[in-house]
Amino acid sequence: MSAKDGLRQTAKLFEGNPHKLPAQILPKYGEKPAIFCNCAAAYNAPGVATIVVAKRFPIPEESELIAIIPWSGETEMIIERGFLPENSPFAGLASNLEREKKEISVTNNIFRYSSVFPELTVIRLTRKGAKGLHNPYSSGTAIPQKQPEFDHNAIKHYLPKEAENLKKLLVRQVNGFATVFGQNASFSKIPSTVVNDGIGKFSPTEKESVCVSFRTQATSLHRFDSVYLPLGNVPGSPRYLTFDVFPRVSSLKKNENMSWTSLRFALGGKLYSTSVSFNRWQKVVLPLDGINPSWQNLRILEPVGIFSKNIQSISFEINGFAAYTGQ
Repeated sequence: MSAKDGLRQTAKLFEGNPHKLPAQILPKYGEKPAIFCNCAAAYNAPGVATIVVAKRFPIPEESELIAIIPWSGETEMIIERGFLPENSPFAGLASNLEREKKEISVTNNIFRYSSVFPELTVIRLTRKGAKGLHNPYSSGTAIPQKQPEFDHNAIKHYLPKEAENLKKLLVRQVNGFATVFGQNASFSKIPSTVVNDGIGKFSPTEKESVCVSFRTQATSLHRFDSVYLPLGNVPGSPRYLTFDVFPRVSSLKKNENMSWTSLRFALGGKLYSTSVSFNRWQKVVLPLDGINPSWQNLRILEPVGIFSKNIQSISFEINGFAAYTGQ
């Protein structure tokens, strides 16, 4: 989930010309304190107030919210629960926004509301007849994101001759830590694929490989599901980062043919993409051009393309992470 989604919601406290209002939240029943639960309220404009309730854990217990506001009488209440706006690329990683509108009456300047609150709730109160805010932020739809630019020309599939005079260093072991972002990505440790088919022979550097897999039928183009592979220390002046990759495709149809796919990854704040063929080992060589990969994450991004409905997943078996460095 993008942290901006949560911040955009809580930012409604600061719209207009905000002044702090007294507010508290407490359990509706029982004597236990409402731990890991907080609220804040602001008077944003004449006849407009905002209250935010945040819970660290969505415990399903009813709570009562009380706030003192500078008016009484008929009031419009808009309740927004959750984080993610409509069409958000991060759908599924956090709760979607649910919007509810009610007409209430405030008595003696005291606003009371009882509910089972989720992790984030934003309540906007508007006195009947008030003008409201001049330009309130709309949380109905996701803010369009700028499309990232990939370098399609940097990656090579062979080591240049000058690498013969450089020192080769192992920068990641197969048992190294890895982590996942997004619902479509996963990784596992598998026995390395040894190829000896009469046409070519290849034995990977390590006996085991990391296999990075992506489901293809639920791709979110703007979320960039990925697997993070941390790299180790690289002393000296690293010139090239290399690894070997064996792509595979999983299909419901036995004779479904795909000859290649895109391998995309990020390193050092830059994005790279290259074409790789299925069912054979290929070397990926990245000229570092000043990037030091020490302790950085190699982020493998999900492939993109128009896939047949029979295609279920695409995986990359990766082995032999190394850097070529000068003294």
